[in-house]
Amino acid sequence: MRYIIVALIFCMNIAVAFSSVLQQGEFLEYNVTYLGVSIANVKIYNDGFEMLGKRSVAKVRANVFTYNHIPLINANVKMEGYIDRGGIFSHRFIRNLTLRNNPWEYQKIEFLYSQNLLRNNKWINNKSTSSINLEFDPAYRIHDALGLFFKTRFAANPGKSATILTYLDEAPFYTNVRYSSKKVKASVRAIKGDVRSIYCTGSADWQKQFGLTGGFEGWFSDDAAKVPLKGKLDFIIGNISIELINYKRDGWTPPK
Repeated sequence: MRYIIVALIFCMNIAVAFSSVLQQGEFLEYNVTYLGVSIANVKIYNDGFEMLGKRSVAKVRANVFTYNHIPLINANVKMEGYIDRGGIFSHRFIRNLTLRNNPWEYQKIEFLYSQNLLRNNKWINNKSTSSINLEFDPAYRIHDALGLFFKTRFAANPGKSATILTYLDEAPFYTNVRYSSKKVKASVRAIKGDVRSIYCTGSADWQKQFGLTGGFEGWFSDDAAKVPLKGKLDFIIGNISIELINYKRDGWTPPK
């Protein structure tokens, strides 16, 4: 389920002005369906910029929950991410997670680039359950679940591709994205009429758990905002679909 959650809030050219994607106050809401049945809701918030140590970072949040008619999962997840406003890589990630009415699990990941060190700690009811220190090459820039969502937006340029190193729980993996040079139309519930969009396909090493096969598709608005409009994640049977159903973004007019 944890890999599905990362995929949901998914599903290298960063010459675009940084503020065009990272806009304070932006709110995006998505509905998640499987075989035509709504299974989950995802809300993503941009709280704006603040200082983390000596670096200016963007603080972003996500809330994910499954609907009451999906009792076998019963997931509720709250996440905070602190991502670099220039390079769009992660500095800190915090997650609170409960599944099937189990106790809340708290996770904190710190990306300490000056020390070439990643720290991943977990607690349940204030009791430490896992502590990992992972050394990495100083040339690497790593993304958490929320960082991946924004990195794919920054990278969404027609005809380009991106390979994104992501760390989740206790394992790093790569997400490979290819953006089509051909513009396409996309329709979503949140917007009246078709939206001109950038289409992408890709593959990710989700460790092939929970029925996910790693393949995906995505549609981003073809403008400076690069708003993720919808996505599809390949499942062992069918696919999981994600669609924008509500948004708030000052000054944004979806491209027609």
